[in-house]
Amino acid sequence: MLARYPDSASLLVAALRNPDTADIAKEHARGLSFDVAASVWVEERPGPELAPVLLPVVLTEQPHVSRTGYRADEYERSSLVPSMLEQLPQEERQRWIRHAEHGPLVRQTLLAGNSLADDELLACIPEITRSAPITAGQTPALIEYLRRYPQLVELAKPELTAAITQLVADGWSPAKAAQAGQWADLVAVAHLAETGDLIDKLLRAAVFDCFPQTTMGERAAPWRDEIRYELVDLLVAKTKATDEQITYTLDRLSTSHLTELQQAAGKRSRLRRLTAETLTSRQPKHSPTLPLRAEPATLPTDEELSAMDDPVSALLQLWRNRGPHHRREDVAAHILASRHTTEDVAWRLPIVDLEQHPVWGDRLADRIIELCGDSPARWQEFSRSWGQPTQLLADTLFSRLENIHD
Repeated sequence: MLARYPDSASLLVAALRNPDTADIAKEHARGLSFDVAASVWVEERPGPELAPVLLPVVLTEQPHVSRTGYRADEYERSSLVPSMLEQLPQEERQRWIRHAEHGPLVRQTLLAGNSLADDELLACIPEITRSAPITAGQTPALIEYLRRYPQLVELAKPELTAAITQLVADGWSPAKAAQAGQWADLVAVAHLAETGDLIDKLLRAAVFDCFPQTTMGERAAPWRDEIRYELVDLLVAKTKATDEQITYTLDRLSTSHLTELQQAAGKRSRLRRLTAETLTSRQPKHSPTLPLRAEPATLPTDEELSAMDDPVSALLQLWRNRGPHHRREDVAAHILASRHTTEDVAWRLPIVDLEQHPVWGDRLADRIIELCGDSPARWQEFSRSWGQPTQLLADTLFSRLENIHD
């Protein structure tokens, strides 16, 4: 009967329940093809009796029938294995997940989904932490699992921390991930960062395109990726991070971001102290040679500048201390129109103001051509920097280009 009706679930279940025919039924099930086993399971929905005898078939055999239609995915291994495991008692399910022969494929199949119990995740740790080649531009499987199952950090932190350390040693680079905008990957790794070396790499990656703010005011443009703020906030709160590492990062954040960090930090915490020190360092320092600090209602004319001891320094101070009374665009246009403006002054203005100017726009282009020359790497860096929607300063762009070597 089994040979005549090989795809009858009810007949197979009946044979399994009979002590005299149970062994024959199991032998018959082992000889089924993947397609027949899949049809029996999907069409008949036989329940727990057949799950343990059909599971080895779908794990070892390969399908031969190409199925189409809205139910085609039900006949795939990625659907069959989880549905069969659901029918097994917890102890039996764990045995299959840890099975010496079939375990790796079972774990891979389960991890392809998005719903796993904590005990199943723990059983899948060998697969999650398994080393794999690093592919440029792709998220490593380990980090992908961390993103999809954030509870892993609490369930198996020591094993995952060791795996992340090995991942970096194998060639995964936080800096390259930052340059590719993979901020969610970096956040996932940051939750496990425990060593000073990894924390340092992550902190530098978090602000890889930022420069010290010093006394230049609110230069940094808001980041478009909100998760990037989450990454920085997570890292500067790390107890294993040194004061020097945190200060390096804080010095490259906008004043508004610093203020938010200070308000969120504990009153007596290290982070509150370091943010306060950084904010204090940005306060404008009094100087007797700053005649424009009073924020005049009108910008000084060339005649008024000529009467000053150092018109060039006055123009620089006008830009640095323009305050809220004058728009940036107006001050930049006024400076570029002055006969006292030198390259030292012009190159400290944003390229967005320079590129439209009839004189300084051409000079800017000549300077970029001179710096890039026949260097593909510099032209690539120029293209990346120019395309950023920020008020990038000309001298900052020049500095980036000069630091690029083929």
